[in-house]
Amino acid sequence: MKIKKNRLLILLFSAIFVLAACAPSSGGPSAGTENGQPTASPDTLPETVPETTPETVPETTPETVPETAPETEKPAQPRKIACVGDSITYGVGASDRAKTSYPVLLQKLFGTGTNVRNFGRSRAYAINNKNEEYKYASDGSVAYTETAEYRASLSYQPDTVVIMLGTNDAYVAHQNTDVAAKFHRELAALVKSYQALSSSPRVYLILCVDRYDMAVRKKNLAELILPEIRAVSEELGTGLIDLHTATAPYATASSGYYTDGIHLTDVGYQLMANEIYQSLTK
Repeated sequence: MKIKKNRLLILLFSAIFVLAACAPSSGGPSAGTENGQPTASPDTLPETVPETTPETVPETTPETVPETAPETEKPAQPRKIACVGDSITYGVGASDRAKTSYPVLLQKLFGTGTNVRNFGRSRAYAINNKNEEYKYASDGSVAYTETAEYRASLSYQPDTVVIMLGTNDAYVAHQNTDVAAKFHRELAALVKSYQALSSSPRVYLILCVDRYDMAVRKKNLAELILPEIRAVSEELGTGLIDLHTATAPYATASSGYYTDGIHLTDVGYQLMANEIYQSLTK
């Protein structure tokens, strides 16, 4: 009987133990469960887009255009040039005045688009002895304003006039009186006659080429004629081309630039053309 009681107790305790083991825990749902049900884990974690700093365009310093001084307006290219003067303009001394006088060489420098005409007259003076008492060197001497070349130069209606007179006026200046005043008046009148043309030309006066024929003539040119050319140029607003300074280093018998102390050789005329071209185009 006692043995049966022991077996019953053992079975009772076993049943209690089993029941206790199967009972839910009082601590709530276990980890990995939701409301007692197991939670499903997603296959992949959602992608998180990393925060990106927006690209910033590097600041660029705006280009600055360097300041440039305004260009000075150059005179328009001459189209019709009248070369006025005496035997040096005419081309005495050139090997062939039709090819190597300074107006012809000037034409070559300008090329097409510009027409250079030679209105030079040998033995021409600026002073007209019909207006001023003045003794010429010979019967063949003439005032430029009394020549056909002068009249033709006016009819040409140039836009540019280049005048070189005074070499012959200096030739006999020591035999005359009041040379500077007479030369000034006559040269000014000549310039005004061109300035009055309907073509309104730009007039340039040339300081005559240097010479070495006689000391007194060289002195007359430097002291009586050249200062008045400068004065007339300033008074009437003409251009001024200094051929006296340009030729002075070559005014010798051995330079190869002169034929007789007054007139030039081909190389001398090329020098003249170069200097005049530079003055008309600068």
